[in-house]
Amino acid sequence: MRHTQFAICEAWLARIYRDHSNPYTVERSEMHTRYLFHFVGDAVPFYTMHTFRAEGLLREFARVGDDLKPLAVGRPFIEVGSGASSTLLRVWTGEYWDLRLVKRGSVDSFALYLNCGAVGVLWGSRCQ
Repeated sequence: MRHTQFAICEAWLARIYRDHSNPYTVERSEMHTRYLFHFVGDAVPFYTMHTFRAEGLLREFARVGDDLKPLAVGRPFIEVGSGASSTLLRVWTGEYWDLRLVKRGSVDSFALYLNCGAVGVLWGSRCQ
């Protein structure tokens, strides 16, 4: 599953912003993907989301004054199985895949690969 977490983050970004009508810029390389949202004429974006291949997490930032401040971290997941009331996820911590049980229907997932099954991004608490 090498770099599967990066692929999940990239696919999640593409799905979320594919129908977005306001202008934004996408920076893409083999090592990262970054979405930048600017007000017309502003050099500093007011909002960004990015993922790096080496880290495999989604990071959300918003402008406060002239600086970008972290808002939240999204952790990619793969659904492992589900029961009547809960779903078992394999969640990327930034270092390893951890198992987590969540309430059934509490996560939004989508198909990524035929052999991978349902995947998505689990958002943690907001940064201060």
